[in-house]
Amino acid sequence: MHLLKTLLHKRKYLISTAVLLNILSVLWTLLWNIQLRHIIDSVSKGQVIPGNMVVRALILIAVISIFSLLSESISGLSCEVMTHDLRMGFAGRLAEMSLPELEQINAGEEVSGFQNEIGEVSDYMTENMVKLAGDAVRFAGTLILLLSVCPILTAGAYLPVAGIVAYVFYSSKIIGRLTQQEQEARKKMDGYVDIILTLFPIIRIYDAAGLLWERFREENRIWGQAAEKREKTAAELMFLSALLSSIPVLLLLLLGGYLTQKKVITTGTLYLFLNLSGNVTGIMMNMPGHIAAFRKFKAHMKRLEPHISMDTDSFNNL
Repeated sequence: MHLLKTLLHKRKYLISTAVLLNILSVLWTLLWNIQLRHIIDSVSKGQVIPGNMVVRALILIAVISIFSLLSESISGLSCEVMTHDLRMGFAGRLAEMSLPELEQINAGEEVSGFQNEIGEVSDYMTENMVKLAGDAVRFAGTLILLLSVCPILTAGAYLPVAGIVAYVFYSSKIIGRLTQQEQEARKKMDGYVDIILTLFPIIRIYDAAGLLWERFREENRIWGQAAEKREKTAAELMFLSALLSSIPVLLLLLLGGYLTQKKVITTGTLYLFLNLSGNVTGIMMNMPGHIAAFRKFKAHMKRLEPHISMDTDSFNNL
């Protein structure tokens, strides 16, 4: 992952700002839930909600909206800038090459491979990379908050998370293996397409289009089967992951309802646990897909490294 480390180091201030804004957005959201807990407790006791509590709630909502907007904007900008860096690194590598080296490379293969890989990398960075950092902070912050509010309910409801983590580790290995098989099949198909484009004049002369078309259909069929198998397996594994992630919510309802009846916790506290449960179980439910997507992203970055140069003056002066 040397290429990714280089990209992150080059844009460290922009990435750090995006992550910091994401963290602040999560923290303000947790504060809002604490404030909402107090409001629910006041209503359940038949008390009039103080005006200053309403003002604090409105301020929190406004601050959360501002930080969420800034976080999304800076995160999107960071990903677009790093994608641009990759394109300029590709151009810089070509500019560094000597004429004999340029004559030896296959331009079609280089450009085709680069376009496929950069598209996949850009999609991952835009949809997952910075968001995963925020999810990790949300997960940790939520657990710390819930433990401080009611350790008994937190421990009783989230002990099954250990079993879910074991399942996630197992399922992610299966999805990762299938993802690698799909990528290998796609690479073979892309290489075959490049051969067809390179030999197109010879194909026309010898009327070999029919034979090559059958071979291409076979390669495309193999890739399609690999992709379908990966998608089907991932859906099945994530469905079971979703079922397992519902166990903590059920335990929250049962144990939380019991503690509420016994006056150990308040109604607002129970609402706080239920409202924030998705921050813990949601990440667990989607973890197999996240791990598989990261492994796929890692494979793309590894294949991009020979095509990218990070040492050119044109790149460093951006």
